[in-house]
Amino acid sequence: MRGIAWGFILWMVGTGIAWPASAPPIALRDDRGEKIASPLEVCFQADLRGDCVNLGAGDGFTPPDRLRSLRIEGPDHGPVSFQAGDLQAGEDGRLTLRVPRKALLRIDGLPAEPLSVAVYEPGAASFDKPRIGARVGPAGLKIPAGEFLVALSSGRKAPDLHRLTVQPGVLARLEYQPRDGWSLVVRSRGAKSHKPVAAAVVSLESVRGYGVPNRPVGEGKSGADGLALFPGLAGRIVDAGVRHPEFLPQAVPGLSAAPGGLAFRDVDLEEGGRVRARVLVKGQARAGVHCQMVDLRPPNSPDVKEWKPKTLYDGRTDRKGICRTGPLPAGSYLFDVRLTETGSPLQRNVAVANGGEIEEEFDFSEIRVRGTVTRGGEPAPGLTVSVMNVEDQMGIRMEVAQATSGEDGTYEVTFAQPGRYIFSLRAAPGARSAIAERSETVKAEGEQTVDFSLERAGIRGKVVDGQGNAVAEAGVKLRWRAWDGADDRYTRTDERGEFEFLLPGQGKGDVEAGKRGYRNSELQEVALEGQAEPPPLVVVLVKEKPFRGTLSSAAGLPVAGGWVASSRSHLGDDRIPYRDGRTDAEGRFEVVPVEGARNRLFASGPGCPLSVFDPADANGELALRCQGRPAVLDLTLTDTEGRPVPAARVILRQGGVIIPRPLLAFHLSFLGLSAATDATGRLVVPNLAPGDYDVFVASSVEEGMIEAGSRTGYLATAHLSPLATAVLRLTVGGRPFVDGGAAAGAGGR
Repeated sequence: MRGIAWGFILWMVGTGIAWPASAPPIALRDDRGEKIASPLEVCFQADLRGDCVNLGAGDGFTPPDRLRSLRIEGPDHGPVSFQAGDLQAGEDGRLTLRVPRKALLRIDGLPAEPLSVAVYEPGAASFDKPRIGARVGPAGLKIPAGEFLVALSSGRKAPDLHRLTVQPGVLARLEYQPRDGWSLVVRSRGAKSHKPVAAAVVSLESVRGYGVPNRPVGEGKSGADGLALFPGLAGRIVDAGVRHPEFLPQAVPGLSAAPGGLAFRDVDLEEGGRVRARVLVKGQARAGVHCQMVDLRPPNSPDVKEWKPKTLYDGRTDRKGICRTGPLPAGSYLFDVRLTETGSPLQRNVAVANGGEIEEEFDFSEIRVRGTVTRGGEPAPGLTVSVMNVEDQMGIRMEVAQATSGEDGTYEVTFAQPGRYIFSLRAAPGARSAIAERSETVKAEGEQTVDFSLERAGIRGKVVDGQGNAVAEAGVKLRWRAWDGADDRYTRTDERGEFEFLLPGQGKGDVEAGKRGYRNSELQEVALEGQAEPPPLVVVLVKEKPFRGTLSSAAGLPVAGGWVASSRSHLGDDRIPYRDGRTDAEGRFEVVPVEGARNRLFASGPGCPLSVFDPADANGELALRCQGRPAVLDLTLTDTEGRPVPAARVILRQGGVIIPRPLLAFHLSFLGLSAATDATGRLVVPNLAPGDYDVFVASSVEEGMIEAGSRTGYLATAHLSPLATAVLRLTVGGRPFVDGGAAAGAGGR
């Protein structure tokens, strides 16, 4: 008899008469209708009273009045459970319940060490605890009839996983296969239906991180119960990819368990959502218009500088002016529509919902604005005019048009619709600072011009090192004060170490230069008065004395491809800057200190958990040895109502050392992991040093507050053992806000 639900199994005889307030005796029979020849325990709830009674072989049971629920189990039968309202007596007033026989499970290939059996229901809401957990020997183990997932464990061997379907009273056999490593069960479910998804392909890759490519370690398909079983995984961290033709692909990073451990993970597969955009030009549908959907969220990687926004959809409108995306993951994206590849776009933030389709309309006007850029009354060719939205739905200014001034200093830009825009004059496309900015209202009708007039003179100079050599790619900052206000301007030196600030008017200020590996220069005062050209500046950068040395594992082996970062040992209330460097093939590193304070070093890498060092100074060679073998912290955050808390970040303190959020995020980025909880409230932090860690939720507390003794945001203390995974499910009071300011590098590098 397949599909018997363990924990709610009913075999009843007779129909017709409803259960009376005064209950008749209940006759108990096994699945064959025979008397039960072994003892049973019957537990019941009557009104507010609960009790259990033991029955001898063949005994019946007379329930109390006002019976509410009943559960029956014995060493050889059951369990069965039911509510009183489900019972109906026969025409003779008698009630007969059948309690199925248990099956006998025997294990072939028993090891010398004790073997444990854990029995799970495939449809259980959680796999935190097995329904049956026991040691098994040659005599075997009695288990209920039904369909189960069975895990066989011995010592530190990986649990051996089996599906098992057993009928009442039969002898079932499983063969134990010893395996090294750990085991994983992935359950695929529909995000909307929450029902198991069969035939989902689950692909696993072992993750070493730190630039080492992932290695495939297994692939399997989910069964009718949605489960895919992976016994005996060797990698400490595994990424899973789940795909099914009816759902969007799903990536599940950071799966881990200790050697000999068993990890479960539910994966909710989404159907995705679509966007249908209608494009009009002066009220008329336009075919062939370029549509794009762009994801502006950077990946979890230490090399964010190389990141470019990911294009999720690229297409053109049909003859009705419609462009329609394929299925996309739920989330917030930028939808970009342009009449031409380089034309002024209409851009809109769209929120895609799973299983839905949203409609957007874009109506273009094609408005042209011209202007002239001059310097000292003469045309200024080669300068960039960048136009941006004043109101930006994404929280940043979005460029909607760009043009370069010609030989006669003129430029022209085209707008998709009227509105208020910022016209920004820059030395080159992508320049960090504007030479001048103007806020203008662009109207739908009439000729419009926006001109820029600059002083003939500018602030020029050269950045050199202590030996007088040019320093290329140095950052130069001008703090400028003019009659109409003050602002900071930035540029970089060219390959000759030279820089120039063009200015829209007279004023005074000071110049400072800096570059990684150098101390910031001293401030130099500058002024622009009249038409006189100020003399060129010479700005000197002095090389910072770095921390140098080698990083080795606890076993003394060099850690290649790792990282070492310096940060202040006293955090205080200011932002938390850090400087970082990579280790070479011999584990050697060089990293400059953070100015103005005593430094602390953090490091991690292949074979090196996140370790902390307090060097005396930067003199001499440092020999840093990593702190033990790695451990994993697996957190799940829920609110007081049991709902997952997504996008939350944590602060960790090991002993008296606080791991700043920017450095924790930097550490996780080398493993391709986010520093914020996912949609299920889960955050995995692998490759931590063993020890005790205090966990704080970073919603209402800063590192400096914890350093000063505050307990605000404290959740728990976790003990991490070498090569083990500490799993914590923690309740957060209230709903923490999204801590968006602690991404990798946010503290300043």
